Order: sequence, then structure tokens, then C-alpha cells
Amino acid sequence: MLKLINNKGALKLTLESLVGIGVGIAGILFFSFIIWITLSPFMNKDKCKSAEPSLDLLADKVNEVIIDGINRQQLFVFPGGCALVGFSKYGSNVVEKPKECGQNSCLCLCNENIGGSLQCKNKCVGFSEVDDFKEVSDRPEFKDPNQLAMGTGGAKVALNLNVEKQNKEIYIKIYTPNEGNSERGGPSDK
Repeated sequence: MLKLINNKGALKLTLESLVGIGVGIAGILFFSFIIWITLSPFMNKDKCKSAEPSLDLLADKVNEVIIDGINRQQLFVFPGGCALVGFSKYGSNVVEKPKECGQNSCLCLCNENIGGSLQCKNKCVGFSEVDDFKEVSDRPEFKDPNQLAMGTGGAKVALNLNVEKQNKEIYIKIYTPNEGNSERGGPSDK
């Protein structure tokens, strides 16, 4: 009978140990998740690396538009978590202008962080002949062009972008083949 009581005690001790181990593992996993969420924006600096060829092609199209004034379209592949941001030569920008842009306006690839903030520490292409980059939207609440900050919110997307020049500003919008050409890349007024 003493042996049976000892076995129940051993069984109780084993169950308590297993519960303790389970709680410990859950705590470690939770703590690891919190650390990963906190540090991931700083550790994952290559989110935009695969978009660099698209930025180079877009920069070529911008240069062509600067030279001849003819609108161009360019397919731009946005990897998840990457945004295309245009920085003004003068005035304010949506986020701090990277130092490598200097006194030029520029197009940069920026990481989209949790909460929608942008971190621009990736590739940039500068343009001395352009004063500003603007994003044009078909949405009626955006009648005037906004500062260019085009991202995907974490999804990988390929967009056909229309590049237009007006004075010393470049207007970029998502191109849809059924729309007519209008003056600043906005929806046509038919």
C-alpha cells in the first residue's frame, strides 16, 4: 500500500513538472515573438533589394521623359514591405530625405515598417533636372497630386506606372490602359 501512495505522488509530481515545462516553453515562445516583432524592422534591411532593377528601369523612363517630354509606362514590382518614395529638391517630404540625395530630388526604395512608417535606407536615384515627384490618384478625394509615397502595405504587387512631366515636376500614377491622356496624369475629363 505504501508503494501505491508513492506512485500517486510520483504521478502528481510528474504532471506538475509537465505543466511547468509547458508553461515555460509557452513563455519562451511568447518572449521570442515579442523580440522578433520589436527587432524585425531593424534586422530585415533587404526587403527592397529585389525592387532595385525596377527602380533602375523607372529611373531610365524618368530620364527619357525629362529629355523628350513623352509619357512613358513602366512595370514596377513592389516586393512586400517596400515602398517607392519621391523626394523633393526643395521643401517638405513625407519622411526624412536620405543624405545620399543631396540637393537633388530623388526616387528611393523605403522599407514599410509596422504601423505604416517608412525607413529610407535603401537605394536612391537622384535627378537634378526634376524639382519634385508627385503621385496622382484617380480617387476623387485626391484632386491635387500628393507627394509620391507608393507602397503595398506588405503585399507583393506589380504595377504599371505612368510617368509624365509637367514643367519641372514628374507625375507618377498607376496606369490603366482604358484611360485617356490628361494634363497631369489625372483622370481624363471626358
